[in-house]
Amino acid sequence: MSLRTPLGHAEGLGSAGHGTGHWWAQRISAVALIPLAPWFMWRLASMPTLWSHDLLQCFQGLGDATLLTAFLLALLY
Repeated sequence: MSLRTPLGHAEGLGSAGHGTGHWWAQRISAVALIPLAPWFMWRLASMPTLWSHDLLQCFQGLGDATLLTAFLLALLY
């Protein structure tokens, strides 16, 4: 049994001050997904089949590869 008050237990457990940058990064990735997610769904829907060679051919261009990389980075953040 502890004789410390609840306030004594809670002191020092406040904000560490490191959450603001993470919060902003999450918001930026969410905003980036607004145009990237429909683009990705459109690219998948426009392919004849989803075989691996069709996927590679679809995303081998520089623009598509860049957008796919941005989509995956924003999605996985």
